[in-house]
Amino acid sequence: MYEPERTPEYRKDPEQEERLKRLNAKLAPLERQLISGFNQPRLPIVFIIGVPRSGSTLLSQILAQTGSFSYVSNFVARFWRAPYVGMLIENALGIRKLEGDQSFVSRFGVTEGWVGPHEFGYFWSRWFRFGETHQLNAKGLEEIDLDALRKELAALESIYDKPLCFKYLPFGLHIPFLAEHFENSIFVLCRRQPVYNMQSLLLARSKILGNEGHWWSLRPKEYPDLLTTPPHEQIAGQIYYTWKEIETSFSSLSPERFLHILYDDLCSQPRVEVNRVVEAVRRIGVEIDSNADVIPERFESTDVKHISDEEFQKLHEAAQRYFGDDT
Repeated sequence: MYEPERTPEYRKDPEQEERLKRLNAKLAPLERQLISGFNQPRLPIVFIIGVPRSGSTLLSQILAQTGSFSYVSNFVARFWRAPYVGMLIENALGIRKLEGDQSFVSRFGVTEGWVGPHEFGYFWSRWFRFGETHQLNAKGLEEIDLDALRKELAALESIYDKPLCFKYLPFGLHIPFLAEHFENSIFVLCRRQPVYNMQSLLLARSKILGNEGHWWSLRPKEYPDLLTTPPHEQIAGQIYYTWKEIETSFSSLSPERFLHILYDDLCSQPRVEVNRVVEAVRRIGVEIDSNADVIPERFESTDVKHISDEEFQKLHEAAQRYFGDDT
């Protein structure tokens, strides 16, 4: 499908991308050999889901900082066809200890430094082969090589011997599949007040793609129809239909397998929210420490108006059409 070109500030270096692509091709056979003896993850997996710009990146940074969870760092993400090799190198060199505490800064979901958590999109796209939308049909899900994926995740888990935590937003559109095939998985939905979530998405479109009319990030199954509407309606629909899909999927899960975390709460009481995730893991029967005292007591919320009154009013009106007074 068509992908609009990014603005220079957010454009990837094509030469570096090509070098990494060649490196990964060379390492892929070694990766297959090294993970062949693994079976499936032993510990719970925490999937952070939601819509873009809802606080999911901040939550992933907070959980990574506690040291209670294993995650894919910016360093390991360079090895998308050989992540086990990459994490072995990271661990052997002590990169997480050498770099120390990560910052809680990010630019539209991209974290700083080698140890910041990464969405790992190149890796996941090997298994979830998306087309026009980020929601695979039954045939697409059947084509996923589950045995190989389980081996990869089990191998990654073995290095730090902690529950894996992944922030990959398309997973919110595939909860029944993941819940069935990863029985100990937990789903954490990040939610933000709709109108401010919409504002942040609008700004992402302008800054990353240079045009608020270009779609950015997660594409629910309603994406083709939403494309025919104005940008403010597109963004409202992007949030609404993603939430609707997630909530429908949650209704089929036992309550201990999912959490809602509000952006306001994550900012005002991050240690409380960390403990809620830790308790969800403990309820499955795995004892882990929360280490919540290593993170700040609060973060500054960005839920303030950053656009003109006219633009903000358009967002508010679109939000009301989808969410009623809960905007």
